[in-house]
Amino acid sequence: MPPRPRRRPAPQPESDDVNFEEDLDGTVDLSQFQSDDDAVDFEAEAFASAGDDDVDFESFADDQGADFSDEDFEEAAPASRRSSARSSARSSSRGRSARSERLAGASERKKAAKSQRKQVRQDLTPEEIEARRQARRSGLLLTLLMIAILGAGFGFYHFFLRTPPLVNEALAHLRQAQSQQQTLNLLINTGDDRAAEALIEEVVAQHLAIEMFGFASSPNPDPNNPNLVRADLAQNAFQLKEAFERRLPDIQRIRENRLARFHHDQLLARLSNLGPDREPDLAALRAAVDAFMDNPAYPESGPNLTLAARYRTQFVLPVRNRAIEIERERARRISAGTTDVVASANQETDLLMREGSYGAALQLVDDLARRHPQANLRPVREKVLTSARAAWESDRNRATNEIRIANDPGSSASDREAARERARSILHRVVSRFGEGVAGIDPFVQEARRMQQEFGL
Repeated sequence: MPPRPRRRPAPQPESDDVNFEEDLDGTVDLSQFQSDDDAVDFEAEAFASAGDDDVDFESFADDQGADFSDEDFEEAAPASRRSSARSSARSSSRGRSARSERLAGASERKKAAKSQRKQVRQDLTPEEIEARRQARRSGLLLTLLMIAILGAGFGFYHFFLRTPPLVNEALAHLRQAQSQQQTLNLLINTGDDRAAEALIEEVVAQHLAIEMFGFASSPNPDPNNPNLVRADLAQNAFQLKEAFERRLPDIQRIRENRLARFHHDQLLARLSNLGPDREPDLAALRAAVDAFMDNPAYPESGPNLTLAARYRTQFVLPVRNRAIEIERERARRISAGTTDVVASANQETDLLMREGSYGAALQLVDDLARRHPQANLRPVREKVLTSARAAWESDRNRATNEIRIANDPGSSASDREAARERARSILHRVVSRFGEGVAGIDPFVQEARRMQQEFGL
């Protein structure tokens, strides 16, 4: 039989018209609906697993093959009308009861499955039980073996195959330095000495001369150095550093070419415009030409035979051939003077200034001015003073460079002594020839004496 839903007491009606005895007498007798045990069990399980709104009594009756006649319905109709109040009260609790029954059915099925597994274990023979235990032990051993193999593989990789992070960082520095060699070659080939020198300084400082390589200071690094990442990598860094530094002479050669060409073009431009308004001091221009021919790349540093020989054909000879125009311009200016006194003063002062006797030249001008007050010798005097100032600035720069070389601890003893001797010669010539005690010239002589005393020359 299908399980009947639990009934809860119906609420008391407000009126007394309802007769519960009549209700009981009017209920339908379902004992006439018979089914076999299997069908009943199936339907009971269906009711237990149904949701709150899934129970359909009409369809259930149809499935059981119930046949109600019209007379039965006519007899049951009054009773059904009388039980409508009771059915509405039961409908609210029907959902909750169905859920409870569904949970109870699931619990019963779980218990049945558990008891069935227990019954199966009880039905096993000792041999089957032992075989199952052996299978479980084998599976456990296999699992442990796989874990051990994976652990051993990870340990082997970690300690023997894996590259340490510090080594990876060192290799990255070396690769970065190697990649910059091609860039350096390109800069040298295009003649960009400034960028090439800056690139070498950057690569050495950031990738090679660092602590993990022992600052790339030796081809045989100390293996006991705790900051050394690896001796072979430090050796590679030292070799790369030497490879970069070997390109420094090429960069220096490019710089000297650039400077020599710059001074050459500058002097040719000045020699092409020798008018009085453009080049008032021909003596200073002549001094610049002479300094360039002695050292085309660094005229202010004094003579350099190597550089003079290297650029003789390309730069020195063209300037020397144009230097004759200075003498022509000087002669033109002398001939254009208002008097012979001015022309004579220009000629004689030029000769004295060429010998470095600026004091004697200035005294000559003053003497001519006293003897010939009508002559306008002021431009000649200004020419002598301007030339003396320019010559002293040039000599002072040259002497300063030589003193710097003489005091450089990185230079050899012979180079330092030679530089000291050149500085002494320059300052001695200024003191002895410029003209000590002559107004306008004496400050240069006194400054030269101070430099001699300061540096022991």
